[in-house]
Amino acid sequence: MSDSITSTKVLIIGGGPAGSSCAIKLRKLGIDCVLAEKARFPRVKLCGGMMTLKTKKALRDLLGDDCYGSLLSESRVSVLHSFTIYQKLEKKVSCNPKEPMELLDRPKMDYFLFRHAASLGCKTFDGDALSTIDFKEKIATFVSGKQIKYEYLVAADGASSHVERLLRRHDSHFKSKNKCAAIVELDIKVEDIDVEDTVGIYFGIVPCFYSWVFPKGNTVSIGLGKPHDKNYNMKAELRKFMQLLGVRNMDSYEIRGCMLPMRSMLKKSVWRNHVFFVGDAAGLVDPLTGEGICYAIASGSEAAKAISMIITKSGDGTAMYEKALLPMKSIIRKAEIIQRAFSYSFILDLVCKRAKKRLGFMNFFYDEFVDKGVDESYFQLKRRWRKIENGRTAVK
Repeated sequence: MSDSITSTKVLIIGGGPAGSSCAIKLRKLGIDCVLAEKARFPRVKLCGGMMTLKTKKALRDLLGDDCYGSLLSESRVSVLHSFTIYQKLEKKVSCNPKEPMELLDRPKMDYFLFRHAASLGCKTFDGDALSTIDFKEKIATFVSGKQIKYEYLVAADGASSHVERLLRRHDSHFKSKNKCAAIVELDIKVEDIDVEDTVGIYFGIVPCFYSWVFPKGNTVSIGLGKPHDKNYNMKAELRKFMQLLGVRNMDSYEIRGCMLPMRSMLKKSVWRNHVFFVGDAAGLVDPLTGEGICYAIASGSEAAKAISMIITKSGDGTAMYEKALLPMKSIIRKAEIIQRAFSYSFILDLVCKRAKKRLGFMNFFYDEFVDKGVDESYFQLKRRWRKIENGRTAVK
């Protein structure tokens, strides 16, 4: 082996929450790792940045209370108490979750986690993109010419995973994700838009997808998505949406885009016991809310535990990792059914009309399914809520 090649036990490609979480967990387990990010930090990241209760728990479990508090202090931009569903611009129903919704500045959050991994002894570098991988010799080569030999590889490089593309070329039997959805988004200065102080999800703006408006302190995030099988000009549709919202100084804002793995999970997230896919690279994104932070942190941590299990020969790490992902995938599939149903205006109208009469259920649905991530279907949740309400009525 050439002296110019660096060796590590685990190489992690991608310095977002999934990759950094994996690195943090590996270092806490005493395992050598390298974390590589193609962009230069602090980098631009398209994301509403909303943290659900399950995201907060995952971060606390990973970081500990003190470090979690430092993360919030550095990256939190707003706290909201209302969640609203719209049909075009018509408010259909609102709810007030038990726990406040905290919104983060994603570039600051990602940079904090990346730096924290480094502080624990993980070797990190940014501003250098992956070029090729020799999967047989287990050597990754970067654009700069840097080469790293690894024993285990973690793909945390997003929906359009370069590791996934390279692996597909290497192994024709590897089953990659379905085509990903596309999103466009921009941040509007708060003085250029008049919106309610609520997390807003808008149906009916674009076909078979939703749009969003997230107030985030001094800015408001506005965006929309497009399934891979639909064909329309996303930037034009976003500008129409901005006009409907009454955005001022529209021409002063740049629209950015990226891919999102909606309805696009990997069937198997480990290749030959040494390549692990985590976060967006594994397709772990909730299609109802677009949430991916929770699944990125959880899958990154679980991949680290699985690799540790393999290294220490304390069990079947590959099977453990696939099993750990099952509850996440189950929740995502249930969310997909709801999101598809809400894409039909008549179903959304019916649900919202009933919800207005039963506002308690909307709060319950948000608290249980969206916030906590309880693995139940819409109808199972409804039955459980009715039993709870009937019990309250009986007590009264």
